[in-house]
Amino acid sequence: MVGTGLVRRILVDTGADSNILFRNVFDAMGLRESDLKSHQHGVMGLGDNYIKPDGTISLPICLGAGDTRRSVMADFVVLRDSTTYNIILGRKTINEFSAVICTKFLEMKFVTDKGAVGSIRGDLKAAIACDNARPPHGGRNKGKRDLFAWTPSDMSGLDPEVMSHRLAVKPNAKPVAQRRRKMSQERANEVAKQTAGLLEAEFIKELEYSTWLSNIVLVKKASERWRMCVDYSDLNKACPKDSFPFSNIDALVDSAVGYRFLSFMDAYSGYNQIPMHRPDEEKTAFITP
Repeated sequence: MVGTGLVRRILVDTGADSNILFRNVFDAMGLRESDLKSHQHGVMGLGDNYIKPDGTISLPICLGAGDTRRSVMADFVVLRDSTTYNIILGRKTINEFSAVICTKFLEMKFVTDKGAVGSIRGDLKAAIACDNARPPHGGRNKGKRDLFAWTPSDMSGLDPEVMSHRLAVKPNAKPVAQRRRKMSQERANEVAKQTAGLLEAEFIKELEYSTWLSNIVLVKKASERWRMCVDYSDLNKACPKDSFPFSNIDALVDSAVGYRFLSFMDAYSGYNQIPMHRPDEEKTAFITP
């Protein structure tokens, strides 16, 4: 419950400093302009543009029911913007609930008004629908469509002359061609779909013959979507072990101190930006069902 109504599609965002209430939800809840307080600071939106809020409003938030109920008052920044979510719940309010979040199971546990532990679970289908939804091409971002990658083919990557990924294969290593593994029809269809997208984007190309050959492995993510991987275990064995792993995440975050922005963009959408070194391309060949 938010205010006096039940609100669905709430994004619990530990990276957000403020709670966001979008104007269409504000109007649907029957709130009035006179309920708003002035807000002096802007909010950073897409394209590094500042969005001026309509104001702020304090509303009660209630989690759970009965003996597992917990209520707090929270301040919301009201924005005239459009997303697949109705409300974004920031870390300040999450901390007030003393909440612990498990994204794998879409579950949040919190301390109730009576000091016990309560829990709520998200709707998986709604979460997948929000995750798959794209931002609108028009409105505020009209004229800036070239700033975003809407499809894999929009991500051209780096010029190989600038940077490429080289494989340090041992000179005495013998090429390994894995035997093709069988897959269910569902998995085979998913491999064909993702492979077609990679071919269209020219991230991969067909090869008639290769001395190295690896199999496709499909892994189901928490969102019930498939992640397509390649079994490069044999190729990894032919390369020396890297004794210098990635830096500790705490050190990376600490190094961002003093900067205005910190990007949390990861590779979940397949940002294949750095190409393989030309002579090493054939070693990464894989076989499809």
